[in-house]
Amino acid sequence: MRMQPISFPARMGQVLCIGAHDEDREPASFSPVGRELDFLAPGKDVWGPGPGTMDPFAMDCASGTSCATPGVAGLVCLALHAVSKLCEKSSKYQIGGKPLLHHVHNVWVMREILKEMSSSPGHHSDELGYGPLHPYRVLDRSPQEILRMVDEIVEDE
Repeated sequence: MRMQPISFPARMGQVLCIGAHDEDREPASFSPVGRELDFLAPGKDVWGPGPGTMDPFAMDCASGTSCATPGVAGLVCLALHAVSKLCEKSSKYQIGGKPLLHHVHNVWVMREILKEMSSSPGHHSDELGYGPLHPYRVLDRSPQEILRMVDEIVEDE
């Protein structure tokens, strides 16, 4: 049983708390547990650039929530990009006199968008949060679908 507590800054409500899962999409033994946990992302045995070297081809395998978080940041960027393209094309995408993009930058709104891309969007647990995120659920959505999601989230606010 994992007992790793959630620590700063992940305990703060205005941030996304990301845990790590392994290749079987099971929570990693070092992943934190608690009600603040939002999502899981790959974080065990992740290959990436090796630290402390100037060799651009140096690769290293690492594990940790610090390995899981950049993948979620990438998904957030994809969602923001989709919405920003819509905002550029038309002034129609205004909510309450503020650009839609302003609302999507809100962590609560982004959490709701990411929930729709998780394995358990309607269920939260201390061990899994809303579950592992599925990148294809971001990539398969058109900007208009993401816009519709944001409209529904902001309307319920």
